[in-house]
Amino acid sequence: MSTAQPSSSPDSSSTSTDHAEITRDTEFWFDDGNIVLISAATSTCGKVAFRVYKGMLARVSPVFQDLFELAGAHPGPGAVTLPLHEASEPRLFDGCPTVAVTESSIEMRHFLGAVLYSAMNVPYFRDPTKLQPFARMATIARVAHKYQADALATAAFERIEQLFITFDGRHAPSYMIELTHEDAIQVVNLAHLFDSPKTLLIALFLCCVLPPLLLRNGTLREDGVRERLSDEDYELCAGAVRPMLAWYNDTLQMHLREGPTPECTEPVQCRNHARRAEEAMKRQPRSLKNIFAKWYSRGDTPGGSASWNTSDYLGWPCDTCHTTHRETWHEQLADAIPQFLPQWLCIKNSLEGN
Repeated sequence: MSTAQPSSSPDSSSTSTDHAEITRDTEFWFDDGNIVLISAATSTCGKVAFRVYKGMLARVSPVFQDLFELAGAHPGPGAVTLPLHEASEPRLFDGCPTVAVTESSIEMRHFLGAVLYSAMNVPYFRDPTKLQPFARMATIARVAHKYQADALATAAFERIEQLFITFDGRHAPSYMIELTHEDAIQVVNLAHLFDSPKTLLIALFLCCVLPPLLLRNGTLREDGVRERLSDEDYELCAGAVRPMLAWYNDTLQMHLREGPTPECTEPVQCRNHARRAEEAMKRQPRSLKNIFAKWYSRGDTPGGSASWNTSDYLGWPCDTCHTTHRETWHEQLADAIPQFLPQWLCIKNSLEGN
C-alpha cells in the first residue's frame, strides 16, 4: 500500500449539487471519464474539476491505484464508499465520483498532461527539440514523484538535471528549458527529492548569487505557492558568500596585475586599463551579482545557458588581451567549481559522482 494518499470526497449516498466554487477544466474533462479529481485552491487558483480515467492514472501511479481500490470509487450513484474524505467536497460531481487532491489546478494540469500524452505516445515534455518551461518540468517531476509515477518523475527531473550537472562555469549547454536564475531555489529542493548531489551543488552555488532577500524569502511558483530553501540550505548559501566573493575579487585582480599579453597590439592602452581597473576594484570590490553577465532565459536563447561576467574589468582595449584574459579567466572559474565550491558551501565534494 502506498504511503502518500490524497484526500477524497466524503462518504455519502446523496449527490451533492453545491459546486459553486468548483469549475470544470477546459482541457482535461472527458464526458466518459469515470473519476473527477478536484484540485486545491491557492492564492491564485480556484478549485478545478478534472474528469479523467481511473485506469489511465492507476497504470502509471500505484498511489492512485491504491486510493481507488481503498475508496471503492466506482462510477454510478449509490455505489461509492470513500473512507478518506473532506467534508467540504461533493461526493459526486456531475454524477461522477470525486477525489480531492492537495495540488493546485496548475500542478494537476501539468501532471495530467504528462500522464495522458504519455499514454497516447505523444512526446509532450520528452521531446528534446521542444523548448519547455522550467515550471512545467519541475511540477511534473514533483507531483509525479509524490504519486510514485516513477517513469514520468525521472524523465522530467533528468531533463532539468542534465542542464545543471553539465554547467562548468563557462557555459551551460542548452537542454531546451526556459528558466530564470531564481529557479535555482526550486532546483535545490528537487535535487534533495531526487537525491542528485551534483545538481544540488550547482543549484546551491547559483542560489548564492541571488539577492539576499530573495534567497531568504524564496520565490513564488506559478500557482502562487512560495518555494523556499530549507533553513540548512539557506545557512550554507549565506555562509558561502564571503569566501566566494573573496576568491572572485582576488582572482580578478590577479588577471589585472598580469597586464598586457606578449601579443598585445595596444600595450600602453592595455597597461593603463589594467591599472585603472585594479584601482577601481580596491575602492569598490565586486559583489556576487556581478559574477554572471546573465542567466539567459525566456526568449534570450533557445534554452537555458549561463555566462560569466568579464565585461567590467576584463574588457581590454585590444582584442588579443581581451580574448586571452577572458579565456584564462573562464578556465579558472570552471576549475574553481569542483575545487572550491564544496569548501565554500561546507559540504562534501559531490562533483566526482552523481
